[in-house]
Amino acid sequence: MKTASKIFILMLISIFAITSCDDHEVEEPNLEEFIIKDVILSARLGSDMFTDVNDGSKKEKAMQDNKCLDIKQELSVDKKTLVMILKYNNCNEGGVSKNGEIRVKLDLLQNNTDKTFDVEFNGLTVNGNSINGNMSIKQVTLKQFVVDANLKIKYNDGSSMWWKGVQKMEILPKGKWKINGESTGKARNGKFFARKDIELISNYDCSWFVSGKMEVKFNNSEAYNINFNASCGEINYTHKGIKASLKLD
Repeated sequence: MKTASKIFILMLISIFAITSCDDHEVEEPNLEEFIIKDVILSARLGSDMFTDVNDGSKKEKAMQDNKCLDIKQELSVDKKTLVMILKYNNCNEGGVSKNGEIRVKLDLLQNNTDKTFDVEFNGLTVNGNSINGNMSIKQVTLKQFVVDANLKIKYNDGSSMWWKGVQKMEILPKGKWKINGESTGKARNGKFFARKDIELISNYDCSWFVSGKMEVKFNNSEAYNINFNASCGEINYTHKGIKASLKLD
């Protein structure tokens, strides 16, 4: 009888140990997934608008072929300022829908080797959410730019997210961009975040990123280490030693 009792107790211990191990393996970081998506979007949105402005200023063929986008340039009366207007009319590319205007001002008296473009938003919406704030783009070389942004997204449900920071953009072959930078902001769950962009690679075919890393901290907690790969819209991330995957789309 004692032997049977011992066996029963050992079975209970084994079952408990197996269950505990399984629970640990499937545990995921304790943060709403849409908040992670929001912060990643803040990085992609800044680089995406910069790409539109850069392509528009050069009148890239891809922009000209986009029938939903109207691009025009105006010269101020004193001929000292050039204004480029990008007007979106239900543009939908890579799952991102845009409406409204982006206005870009360039002081023509600036040195040609060190140009700064001032960017304003006029009724701009992305996926139905309004975008406000300001952005400046400094051209360092023919292929390198510095984007200084202070932006806010107001969502349809009344919540909002804001962030400010600097991204360094570099033109790569075959329509790709490399992005490094740091930003801070406040997510729509009320938590402050710090975001670091590390060798992020973007292209015209993906509304997210196709390579690179991102480190995100909420309220100075341990970082979420996010990795992007060629499968557009899918990421892997680690937090406190726990690994998880997430679909962004």
